[in-house]
Amino acid sequence: MTSSGVPYELAFVPSRVEGHVGVTLVRVFPDRMVIKSSTGQRVVRFRKIARYHESLPRRILWRMLLKRPSTPSVAYRDWFHAPPERFFRFHTSPPLTITMPVDEPADYAASNFFAIQQVIRAGGYETLDLG
Repeated sequence: MTSSGVPYELAFVPSRVEGHVGVTLVRVFPDRMVIKSSTGQRVVRFRKIARYHESLPRRILWRMLLKRPSTPSVAYRDWFHAPPERFFRFHTSPPLTITMPVDEPADYAASNFFAIQQVIRAGGYETLDLG
């Protein structure tokens, strides 16, 4: 855990994964995600899949004005389902959709879904609502 209470890493077994076969474990770090499966290990580096929602000239202008441009996103999130059906759809090619564990806590603040967002934000990235 960091001094702010955000974990450096979060590991969980997803209930379902679309875009990768045989997933047995997902580990999320501030700068990457590691997917363990029956075929080996896949590392998804967030800097490679990050999407900026402003043009490059606009980001440069913001920096010249000493303002921070918007945070790049690495995934969409769907939070408006029952806790075990919530998911993240990462900006990989093809898209990688990871659904929360079957035993996902109903309490949002104690959920993996919330903790994953915190870990990703600790790396300077964001997830965007689908809704």
